[in-house]
Amino acid sequence: MDKKEAKSYFDWFISIKEKRLTILCEYVQEESDDIWVCDYSRESLVGLFGYFKNVVKYRPITKEEKQQEISKLQEKYKGIVPIPEKVIDEETVSFCFDTGLYFGETIKKNIDGLEWGFRTFSKNYIDYAQPILIKQGKKVDLNPRAIMEVLAGKVLRGTAENDGLLKLYDTWVSLLK
Repeated sequence: MDKKEAKSYFDWFISIKEKRLTILCEYVQEESDDIWVCDYSRESLVGLFGYFKNVVKYRPITKEEKQQEISKLQEKYKGIVPIPEKVIDEETVSFCFDTGLYFGETIKKNIDGLEWGFRTFSKNYIDYAQPILIKQGKKVDLNPRAIMEVLAGKVLRGTAENDGLLKLYDTWVSLLK
């Protein structure tokens, strides 16, 4: 992805952000067994995470995907680096996108000067061309979608703490303030 494509992707992201947030809020309020208030407060993350833990899922990796992952490895690492047998499914990826938006907006609404942006200074940058939260003067950026995908993996492996999303919120607020 070149810089022009990155800008186009970011513009698309910004254009759908509010609609995706509305869909998420309505969906969780309708589907959750608990009452959830979509108000971008720290406390709202408790109910969101409660629902999140119940909907994330794995799917088995296909033979083609496994071969593709093996082909990316340098020869000396083949057979040494384990290839996962399962990955989070497409619905979970989509839900992580939306919950990442909500998580990001919750942090953004509570920290002055935090803005959505993207970086293209190096294609080696882990969040190259990804929508991230940036605060001038801070050396750390937040990719909320990636955070939610990691958290989904922890939930599925049974290693997520019950207050995992709150702890992430507190950590990122302290890093970005």
